[in-house]
Amino acid sequence: MDKLFPHIPFSDDETPLSWAARQAAFHTGGRLVPFLKDLAVSPRDLWRGEPEAIESLCARAGEDTERVLRNNILAITPHLLQLRGEQFAADFTTRSETQFCPICLKEDRQNQPRPYVAMLHRLNWRLSHVRTCPTHNVPLHSVNAGKTSGHYYELHAMGDAVFEARPLKPRSPSPLQTYIESRLDGKTGPEWLDGQRIDYAVRATELLGALIVFGPNQSTTKMTPDMWDHAGRAGWEVSTNGEAAISTFLTDTISEAARKKRVVGPQNSLGVVYRWLAKAKQPADFPLAEIVRNAIVENMPLQPGQSVLGTQVDRPRFRTVASVASRMKVSFKTLYDELAAAGYVDPVNRPTGSAVLIDTQKTPDLVEALENSLSMNEAADTLMIPQPFLVPLLNIGSLERLHQRFDLSGKVGKQIDGRQVQEVNECIERVVAIVGKTPRNYVDLDAAPKACGTDLPTLLHLLLNGYLSKAKRKDGTHGLKAVLIDPIEVKDLLRTHKFRIDYKQLRMVSHD
Repeated sequence: MDKLFPHIPFSDDETPLSWAARQAAFHTGGRLVPFLKDLAVSPRDLWRGEPEAIESLCARAGEDTERVLRNNILAITPHLLQLRGEQFAADFTTRSETQFCPICLKEDRQNQPRPYVAMLHRLNWRLSHVRTCPTHNVPLHSVNAGKTSGHYYELHAMGDAVFEARPLKPRSPSPLQTYIESRLDGKTGPEWLDGQRIDYAVRATELLGALIVFGPNQSTTKMTPDMWDHAGRAGWEVSTNGEAAISTFLTDTISEAARKKRVVGPQNSLGVVYRWLAKAKQPADFPLAEIVRNAIVENMPLQPGQSVLGTQVDRPRFRTVASVASRMKVSFKTLYDELAAAGYVDPVNRPTGSAVLIDTQKTPDLVEALENSLSMNEAADTLMIPQPFLVPLLNIGSLERLHQRFDLSGKVGKQIDGRQVQEVNECIERVVAIVGKTPRNYVDLDAAPKACGTDLPTLLHLLLNGYLSKAKRKDGTHGLKAVLIDPIEVKDLLRTHKFRIDYKQLRMVSHD
């Protein structure tokens, strides 16, 4: 195999594509793709970082393969790349844009007869989050020369843009950029950032910074490179301190939004951060997503079953009084006044309308009881009994009004927990067998007290606790109205067992 002569050495800070393009400029005076084809090296394979293509080129150029591979960005998949053991999404690198520092390139070609042989395209210029030259402390220029596969980040393709570019206003590299370069050199950094993929760590820092600097309404698609650089600097102060600091920042941000807005939600408080994560194909892959999700769940009102960054929240910590009132079909004022009187919401600093929150951690089961509550009429209809039957069920504790458990008064406090109504119906179906025809001498619950020589609460206590094994209900019917009782069985039970209900204590509960 003929080797290229003379030897064009590889520079430790350039990319394999840059080195190949400089050889093309020297040996043919032309562009990269024809040169590679003449050497039987696949341009696409070299662009993808395939080791075989680099090894083949190194063999022809007489270069140490390991030195070149160290700066090789390998395409594992079309959307996942790898450099020096670090994996990252393809957009962590420049795509159709070619970045460069005009001062670096000017120094490269100074007094050089063949500028395209001398000018190096640095490795860190391929990284989309590197925006400042660390040597000259100036922002990088960016030129779009078409599709990535067309120009291969080849300075030859940039034309006059390379020679005419002038240095921009000086600035030092951001701490985030320095972190990227250090991590790729194998150095350790802040623990939380090091514990995740490099592109996740960088994106998290920039998103947090964007929220700090530009607020929740900023669109990431409208951010310029300078804005991203500014965001990375601001976010660095938060992300480097890890999960606890990020969580505190998000909580404080939500609290501040709640003081300013009628209703606080993920969009109007954490917008720029939340929207980017919500659009991610796999938000669970981002460690930031879990912290954001927890901040939302612990500080914002949500609806049961609402999805937050890919995870369904079945039992939200916070609910708005307005949303609960809507589900109960009562007015906001009615529910708010009763909750405030019982101390469940602040009666002094009353926010406007639906901004009033219920903390379910401080009031376990209150919201579910409210949303499942039934009026006396609704409970009676569900059990298929006349309203007077409800009082014995309340007296024996099978049903409860909300004021018994939550000290609520007024219209809401008189409601019955509908889950208990459902339990009574399920109990009847469980303990009472179905019969096609009414057995002889059986009576329904209306006639049962007189026929059995006892009161209705006692009969209901025996029935619902499974003592009446001979009780029946007609096929195709439901509820207490369908129950048929054998008076003989009841009389035998009362004669052989002592069933005592503490009516004095139970009837302290008002059922008016």
